[in-house]
Amino acid sequence: MITTFLTLTLFAFLCLFLESLGSKIGKRKSGERTYILAIALAGLLISSFPLFGAAQLAHLKLSFVACSISTLLALFLANAQLRQAQIEYGEVYALILVCHALTLYLITSQDLLQFILLSAFANMLLVGLSSFRKDHSLVTEVALKYLIISIFLFCLLSLSLLFFAHSNQVVARSFLWGSLLLFIGCTPFFNIHVKYLEKAPPFASTLLMSVTLIGGGSFIANFATQYLSTNLFHFLLVFASLSLIIPPILALDQQRIAKLVSFLCMVQAGILLLLSLFKLASIQVFFLHLSLAIPGTLAGIRFWKHSQKSGFNWEDYAGAGRKHPLVALAWLYTLSSLIGAPLTLGFWLYLEIAQAAIANQLEWILALIGIAIVLGMFPIARLAVFMFGKPTRHAMMRLHRPQQSFLIIACAGIILGAKIICFWLPQYDAVSVFNLWPFTF
Repeated sequence: MITTFLTLTLFAFLCLFLESLGSKIGKRKSGERTYILAIALAGLLISSFPLFGAAQLAHLKLSFVACSISTLLALFLANAQLRQAQIEYGEVYALILVCHALTLYLITSQDLLQFILLSAFANMLLVGLSSFRKDHSLVTEVALKYLIISIFLFCLLSLSLLFFAHSNQVVARSFLWGSLLLFIGCTPFFNIHVKYLEKAPPFASTLLMSVTLIGGGSFIANFATQYLSTNLFHFLLVFASLSLIIPPILALDQQRIAKLVSFLCMVQAGILLLLSLFKLASIQVFFLHLSLAIPGTLAGIRFWKHSQKSGFNWEDYAGAGRKHPLVALAWLYTLSSLIGAPLTLGFWLYLEIAQAAIANQLEWILALIGIAIVLGMFPIARLAVFMFGKPTRHAMMRLHRPQQSFLIIACAGIILGAKIICFWLPQYDAVSVFNLWPFTF
């Protein structure tokens, strides 16, 4: 892990050096960003080899793959958006690499003090990454709100550490679990995460979900395994149930597609908690699904743009499916997988939870899952009707790049392939199949 962190840090500083050098010699920004992106990708690949070769981290190999995929897609999203918005900053690549290094350490963290420090630094980077957008009013709102939540989260985690030191286990664990639920955006603590996903750049939102759900989720799974009691089980089950039901209900009334998708993304916190309680062996497949579904979903929100000023509401997507049918179908499939619709990888995760719940004589979990899927499918079905059934009201501008089309289609295709592996190879453990050497470089 130390080698990986030092390698990523070195390449991050190299990105900053190239940014400064390019500014001094007057190099064209487009060419400069291309070189910096190449350096960032090289750093991501080179730093992965010692990590995946560590025998003591073999059980986390798929988590590292998921984190690396999220960072890789975040780099491509950043490159596309910076070019599209004509924002002349190359430092974003350095911040993404450092954020990736912190997330890798969060995955392996088993010490509370280490988790507090790493989460605090990661939140600082997320505040900075949210500022790479032209709309300064939105940037200020998102950055300030997430900064306040980050400070509050740091205080809660510090209090839990203080009470652990004074042997007050009950109060300490109460503060700790409250902090962890806030960190992953569990209901009812999802409001700031929704604001961030809606208004921050897609690459920053991708890293937010990677840090909180992959990094924080690994810590939650490890902590729940060691200290799970009957009271804690029922406590987490209540919050997991609320996280499956409340966000889709709130999504039904949204007029802005970005906010609707943000609410649907927050269902993942509930799935994470249920997997931690019922099917811990499948949680790494969940991380892999998350690393593909979130970037593909966020990239699709801003793929279509009208010649008039777009508010990204329902009417702005009218006829978009007929304009780019393959991209539209891939985007809708990725959205459906997020909420666990049938024939998706998200549905396979729900089946794993349902089988474990039946074994524990908790059949009502099946009804909960069914309600969550139906509620999530309502806005997606309506969106499909607008995209393919409504006439286009305004001429659409071609502001997207071919890389964005490829990213959306590739994410949907890989999710579909992973679903086929899980459904068509029932005689094998899905985690064992995904941990095969060719899949992990």
